[in-house]
Amino acid sequence: MGRNTVEAFTRTEQDLLREKAAVLARIGGRLARLLRELDEIREQLESVPREGRPPLVAAFNEVREEAERYRWYLMVQREAVGFRRHASLNEEYPIPRPLRR
Repeated sequence: MGRNTVEAFTRTEQDLLREKAAVLARIGGRLARLLRELDEIREQLESVPREGRPPLVAAFNEVREEAERYRWYLMVQREAVGFRRHASLNEEYPIPRPLRR
């Protein structure tokens, strides 16, 4: 293997690592935004009369499902870069239970 081939391989490998890191950051950022949205909806629920709650409860549960999906995406991407333990994700990105209508 020539020097140019090794350098090209190294650059490609570094590009792949940067892209994997960027994907992890995007997914983690989206998940964090979804969790903040859940907090905001929960705060709104505290000031809404009982009869006005159903649309907010439905919105909360929809956002919660999306947050669960993004936490799964994050686990898959972490595994793609070699992380096999995910227990800390539950602590770092806690997803609340669904709300009842």
